[in-house]
Amino acid sequence: MICNLYSKYDAGNFNVCIQAALDSYSKMKNRSAVMEIVVKILSDHHSSLTAATIESIYRFRAASIRRDTLIQSLDRAIEKLLGTSPVDAERFEQATAAYKQPLPSQDLHGRSCFPAAGSTDAALYMLRVVDIGRSGVPSRTLARSEGHLLEITGSALFSWLNQKNSPVQRGCFISIPMLWNPCRYTFMIEDSSAREVSSKVDGSSMGVAMLISLASVICGQPVPADIASTATLNRDGDILPVDSMWEKLAAIRAERDYITKVIISERQQLPENSPEFEYIRVKTVSDVVEALFATPFVPAAYGSHIQIDLKEGIESMKRQYGDHTIEICMDSCRLLINYIEDAISSESGRVRGTDRRLEYLFCCYWKLGACYCHKGNTAESERYLKKAEELYTENRSVIEPGYYYKSRNNYAVLLKDLFCYEKAEALHRKVDQELEARGLPQKYIGENSSSLSQLYLAQHKYEQAEALQKRALDFIVHDEQHRNHGYLAQIYTRMGDFDRAEEHLEEAGSLIELILNQEVKRGQLDFYHWIESEYLYRRALSLEQMPVRYLERLTCLHNQYSEIRSYVHALINKFCALGVLLSGEHEKGLELLMRSENFFDDLIDPMMALLGVTVRIEKISAWCSTATISPIGVSITSGPFTDNQFTDNPLAENQFTDDPLTDDPLADRDLCSDLNMRKEIQKVIAGLSLQQNIRAFFEQDIEKISEYLAKSPAPLVSGVASGVASGVAQRWQPALEVLKSINHRIPY
Repeated sequence: MICNLYSKYDAGNFNVCIQAALDSYSKMKNRSAVMEIVVKILSDHHSSLTAATIESIYRFRAASIRRDTLIQSLDRAIEKLLGTSPVDAERFEQATAAYKQPLPSQDLHGRSCFPAAGSTDAALYMLRVVDIGRSGVPSRTLARSEGHLLEITGSALFSWLNQKNSPVQRGCFISIPMLWNPCRYTFMIEDSSAREVSSKVDGSSMGVAMLISLASVICGQPVPADIASTATLNRDGDILPVDSMWEKLAAIRAERDYITKVIISERQQLPENSPEFEYIRVKTVSDVVEALFATPFVPAAYGSHIQIDLKEGIESMKRQYGDHTIEICMDSCRLLINYIEDAISSESGRVRGTDRRLEYLFCCYWKLGACYCHKGNTAESERYLKKAEELYTENRSVIEPGYYYKSRNNYAVLLKDLFCYEKAEALHRKVDQELEARGLPQKYIGENSSSLSQLYLAQHKYEQAEALQKRALDFIVHDEQHRNHGYLAQIYTRMGDFDRAEEHLEEAGSLIELILNQEVKRGQLDFYHWIESEYLYRRALSLEQMPVRYLERLTCLHNQYSEIRSYVHALINKFCALGVLLSGEHEKGLELLMRSENFFDDLIDPMMALLGVTVRIEKISAWCSTATISPIGVSITSGPFTDNQFTDNPLAENQFTDDPLTDDPLADRDLCSDLNMRKEIQKVIAGLSLQQNIRAFFEQDIEKISEYLAKSPAPLVSGVASGVASGVAQRWQPALEVLKSINHRIPY
């Protein structure tokens, strides 16, 4: 019982907590702990108490004849709250009858109220959005699901804003787009006392609350205090219904007397006996914003006479592409393209030879074409790439040739990553010929040769890859050769020539140490440690046992990158996990693999999903290996990994989520089961099917494992007997061989 009270308190359910504590006080064994919770809420969170809670306190105190030490502490808290002592029965009753839950003492700028439902309870929270640039509040690292929700919300809001700002709406020719930059904002979840909650709140049903808070920050208007919301928002701006409505509405009624209106989807079905609120049904972003904020909605950070900062917009768009937020990058590209084209058109198409808008327009064409390629829309991709080439051909004096060829090189790399090997090689060869013919700086030739080397490495053509990477070294200045030495180390690692790989790793490390710019240095170290972790794992794999010093180094790398912020960090963790598995630490190795897997599972970009496939296949392979054979080498039972590094529980008691992780394999200790194998293989197929080029490259493999799924035996009931997992592994061995073949051809 006491644990349940602490859970309610930690979630911010102060009213439910007090009422439950006082109603069951006589049955409690640890009454001092119960009274401590009640007094703390009365002292620290008095503004959160409803009239029903005050009535509960009155009934409890009226029934308490004996005035012991615990009751005296309660009396002091009551007197501080209501201004009268319970000893004065008449005044206490009057104060109780007159009590009203106070409205928030400050304007709710950027704050919006929403309920969240867990598996057994619901709680009420405030979602607070902050403009980092204007407030000076330090940024916090968002979880992947949190960042994704913020990105979707901003995309929907800014898309609506730019539609309102269109030439037709404004009655003018040139529209000034407002670019959505997620890096500028952060958010946190708070209870009613502005205390950041310790329990993790997840789920899409706070999407409209995020929209309201972000809109409040954008327009500089407060959110009405009598409003709560529970609805999902998609990227197109549609408002969708949510689950667990009765629990959520009950939480609002229990915790806030002053909330009288609840925003829900137009399509939301209300449960029977729903609490009485004014339900505001909304269909789109426009409905939400116009229902809560003054019209016309004018963003405070943008004025009708403020010109867009194109340079800042281009840099923001490039970051979005680098972060693989493809949808947001496409939105930014389209807005910038429309703005620049409209501006040039308004000048009768006349531009000066030094007009940098042409360079920016070129960049947007290329990035938008690359984004369409990511999504598998080859027709649109080629259309924008052709526009970029035509723009460069007509404006060579403005657009830097090196920039043009670097863009083409990068596009060839993208084609390589999508397994369009012939197209990628043809483009690299064409770029190489043009660079040599034009006599441009040799570093561009070196960069193109290095990228072509990686194309051959992906195809396991190691000799060609080695020769081209060495050629690149001849064209790139010594201080910038660290990446080339890193690529050579990777080539030799996969060739099995570990001594030469080690030589180039040492050379790359020495050159990185000379970099003065710390931000650049950190980025290069990430790349270096990815290559190093793969080298350590593959070299250990070639030996009869895992050297302790290798395991210690992999442990050090894991500790350094335990907080996964990019796909490179996730790949480092993948190789660290494989090294731990190799040492015999199966459970810890699997947990590390799943951390890496979880990072990729939250990303929808096809390339990130592909990297997630590699981790998932390694996990499946580890399940089967653990079930059938003993690990190589010694089992290190007291190695560098400590138990407290593996205590993350995605289903902790205090988590509130609308999307619980019901498929977490670790929830079932019998990992290698028919049911889990089937689920994981289906996820592999899904990860390979997000982009048509990737799907086409692995089509035969997908057909093989799909056929095996159709013919495979019905799932067996998991058992304790050691032979069950072993039998599962043997039954799925044919599918596992296909999965290993897939992994061999994914060059990561």
